[in-house]
Amino acid sequence: TDALVAGFQSVLPLELMEPFDAAELELLLCGSDEVDLEDWKVNTLYKSGYTAESEVIKWFWSLAEKMSNEERLKLLQFATGTASIPSRGFANLQGSDGDRRFSIMRVVDTSRLPQAHTCFNELVLPEYPTQEELETKLTQALSHLGDGILLR
Repeated sequence: TDALVAGFQSVLPLELMEPFDAAELELLLCGSDEVDLEDWKVNTLYKSGYTAESEVIKWFWSLAEKMSNEERLKLLQFATGTASIPSRGFANLQGSDGDRRFSIMRVVDTSRLPQAHTCFNELVLPEYPTQEELETKLTQALSHLGDGILLR
């Protein structure tokens, strides 16, 4: 354990951690596991023709509102590769190249399941014609979360 403490202290001096209790330190290091849906919405970018007012986007957020926190974390992990939220919220989400907000990109091929570019925190969401189809296809995509990398 001495080697672990010494290694940790070489990166972050222990005296800098003294003001924090264990829960605060865990939040700073690991992020939160409570999804603040309003913060997520406010810090989402829309691409390729989607806006916050697009019908599919409204259906997406309506579905997210109906989800349990555990299901929202699964959705977050599907789209970003991580199931934790930065301690300072979604505005500070990290991608492979630094700060990168969550985004939803429109595609017109509704035969596809939703996909994700996790390095870029990007959900690729087809413009489904009905809310029921969006829910069915997103649920199907999320059911494959543990399958690893899928190529089409």
